[in-house]
Amino acid sequence: MFGGMDMPAYFFRSEPGAAELRRLARRESGRVCQRVLMIANLLEGMEHEAAARLAGLSRSTAYEWHNRYEEDGIEGLRDRPRPGRQPRVDAVTSARLKERIVAGAELARDGVVAFRGVDAQRILKEEFAIDCSLSSTYRLLHRLKLSWLAPRPRHRQADATAQAEFWQLLDCN
Repeated sequence: MFGGMDMPAYFFRSEPGAAELRRLARRESGRVCQRVLMIANLLEGMEHEAAARLAGLSRSTAYEWHNRYEEDGIEGLRDRPRPGRQPRVDAVTSARLKERIVAGAELARDGVVAFRGVDAQRILKEEFAIDCSLSSTYRLLHRLKLSWLAPRPRHRQADATAQAEFWQLLDCN
């Protein structure tokens, strides 16, 4: 026991007390709030097992969050970025792909007059040596704020002068 009181001897940072932590918890997201309230319960003398049960955590998880709070304070209770798989298409390649698609399709070079998702997928494979699924290609286009819906393209055999004459005939009537 600690100091003659019926309270377990836990050593905490000399930062905010339980009441202050409860006020701080109101400003935090759900998961961080849960952790802050658990620490506040520990500061008030609650056992780890009881505080964990109240927070809906396991006892070992309560000890882990307690240790992180001791080391880093409130910041230690926030989720840290987790290492994940590196994106297959890096920022430089994404920018180059966006430039290429925004420049538009050329019939002679691309074989189409407007790009679709499969065309962007083909460009990734042929020009950037990146082989990815069609769904990943659409996800990349979405991330680049590009729409795969394009305005109606002009037909390669369309005659602009004949079309202009046609519209003049319609305007005269």
